[in-house]
Amino acid sequence: MSLGTVNMDYGSFYSLLKGNYRKGVHRFRTMLANPELAEDFSRNLGSVSVILGWPIGYDDKNSQELLGLLLASEVLTQATLTWLGQWYPENNEDSDTMYGDATRCQELVDNALMWRAVGSDPAGCGKLVVTLSGGNCADFADIHAVVADSEAMAAIAAVPAAMQALIASPIAFPTAAASATAVEKILGNSDALGAVVASEDAMEAMISSPMALSAMVASETVMEAIVGSPTALSLTVTSATAMKAVVGSSVAMGVIAVSQSAMTAVAASQTAMAAVAASQTAMAAIIANSSALNTVVSSQTAMAAVAASQTAMAAVADSSTAMQAIANSQTALNAIAASTTALDALYAKKKRMSGASKTLSGKFIILQISSDNAFNTSRYGYATLSDGTKPDWSSYTAKYAYFKQYKKVATYMKNDTDSNDWIDYFQIA
Repeated sequence: MSLGTVNMDYGSFYSLLKGNYRKGVHRFRTMLANPELAEDFSRNLGSVSVILGWPIGYDDKNSQELLGLLLASEVLTQATLTWLGQWYPENNEDSDTMYGDATRCQELVDNALMWRAVGSDPAGCGKLVVTLSGGNCADFADIHAVVADSEAMAAIAAVPAAMQALIASPIAFPTAAASATAVEKILGNSDALGAVVASEDAMEAMISSPMALSAMVASETVMEAIVGSPTALSLTVTSATAMKAVVGSSVAMGVIAVSQSAMTAVAASQTAMAAVAASQTAMAAIIANSSALNTVVSSQTAMAAVAASQTAMAAVADSSTAMQAIANSQTALNAIAASTTALDALYAKKKRMSGASKTLSGKFIILQISSDNAFNTSRYGYATLSDGTKPDWSSYTAKYAYFKQYKKVATYMKNDTDSNDWIDYFQIA
């Protein structure tokens, strides 16, 4: 075929597909729906170049639509071979020939324009990663066959170039993430795992696969790798799907709770804390670790989630350790005072000091003062707060009113001289 013919074909298809952007998409869709037309298109260098050769970063009104249609078509493999044939004319007869050379495969990966096509072709990317791993690409039809093969995936996981190509492909890695065989080999290889947690696209694919996500949160090694990667950790704590799996795993939460960087990220994320606060497993792990607990009680975001959750507050109210930490954090006390859910959890475990001139020392959250309990620091009732103040409670005897007004722990309480007076409180110490 002469250069002039190729140019004429290119011009004809450019006019057909680009002369009217909207109609061009309809024309191409119709062409792909007819097997003979689609096959002719895929074997014509001028026609495939209109779409596969369109420069990256210079999209017009239908270039992405046309590309998307071709990438999803049955003739993508042949169209890609035809297009690559202008650079590798002696190797464009079939996929095994084109992708059977490791040096050429790496060239394709390194060339963004070529990789846009090859990396989206199930046959092309599947055979390419096998070749890069040292295998025989002729043994596999496409990426689906590759990820189902234990030996092939073990080899790919062990070769950085192959793993990088697998991760770089928009279809190869999501396919691998949906394969139990592939996930086992990837997570079982430290270098492959490191490549995954360093890649936003790879982590998103793993999180999107229920099977892969389940495998990740069940592995202490994998969770440590996630915690050690800013990219993976950020994606995990901002994903409701990922955090639902994390908080349901004692292994995952055990790793999260002992990591300051992980707990800081969790405490700062509304998504993560919503999951944590709704999980008994997660709350237990945090309460059991003083550093994790202190991170939560000192975070406004984290404490807002805890205070709003019946599950979290039940765990907190049952733990003297947690309540001690809350008592030492003004941020936490503010959150408790602002939430009826939190106060109700404390009220469910309230104690009552009753009787004329009755007194009590310790650490308490005052929940309610009897309405006729007269305030007077020298003669009748009063409470001393942790900052040493003894504020007038006359206007704050309703349920929760005193603590909502004065968000402090009380260290001393005294009733007035009438025998029927009382103060309901939650005892911290």
